[in-house]
Amino acid sequence: MIKFKLLEARKRKKFTQEQMANALYMNISNYSRRESGQIKINTNEWQKIAEILDVPLEQIYETDDEFFLSIQKKSETHDCTISDLCNSQVLSELEHCIGKIEEELGKLKEEVKNLKVPNTG
Repeated sequence: MIKFKLLEARKRKKFTQEQMANALYMNISNYSRRESGQIKINTNEWQKIAEILDVPLEQIYETDDEFFLSIQKKSETHDCTISDLCNSQVLSELEHCIGKIEEELGKLKEEVKNLKVPNTG
């Protein structure tokens, strides 16, 4: 799985893969395979990469088994990313999203109930 957050942060900071590889004491090929998700990035490497890019670790970190939950309500979309680093924050956000969904579901059930017409057969 390509590490899109890392890739974008590196490009924003105008670092090349070669510069990142040199700073991490590895060759470009090894760095490239990490960024493209072919090789896992270990915890120490994630921390070092965050230091090199001068960004919080949470801004670039992505697990290999990450998944996304998109909740769309009218024109707004909420994207929640689950990762090892922010489980409590994600849990809080998910609980908030679930509450909003349950609230909307209640309203929709009430609308359906009001729209039902008795069967006059």
